[in-house]
Amino acid sequence: TGVSELAIEWTETASNGDEVTCWGALDHWIPEQGLIIDLKIVDNAHPRACERSVKSLGGLIQQAAYTSAIAKLHPEAEGRTRFVFLFCEVATGEPTPIALGAELRRLGELQWQRSVDVWAHGQRTGEWPGYAPGGAIVLEAKPWDLEEEMALGQGDTDE
Repeated sequence: TGVSELAIEWTETASNGDEVTCWGALDHWIPEQGLIIDLKIVDNAHPRACERSVKSLGGLIQQAAYTSAIAKLHPEAEGRTRFVFLFCEVATGEPTPIALGAELRRLGELQWQRSVDVWAHGQRTGEWPGYAPGGAIVLEAKPWDLEEEMALGQGDTDE
């Protein structure tokens, strides 16, 4: 049941009141259940791998944005929409459904609002933030990077 690959367009409001037009595509929407399913085809659907993927690839923002969109497009669904990431392994077809807890949902909402605010600022001023506005970014090794390399180097000597 439901609708697959549903293109949606909605308006968000920035913290300063500016409106931002947004667009997205839901993998699957089941309105009768108030359920958004986002399909992820992956090599590894172990829960820890899924967690890393959701956190590092924008899943928190995606859930917040799409849940907000449904609330704006279907006000009767506000506060009742569920969102599930469905990770499926390529090799096994094994599915792992992932739902975010309250704190991760809140983090995603904060990230989404910041994104809307940045977009609104860019539209209003023509100024878009970059990754390195002050010049080169200096990267440093983590302590464990050095420890690991030193440990590897101690065992591999040719005498």
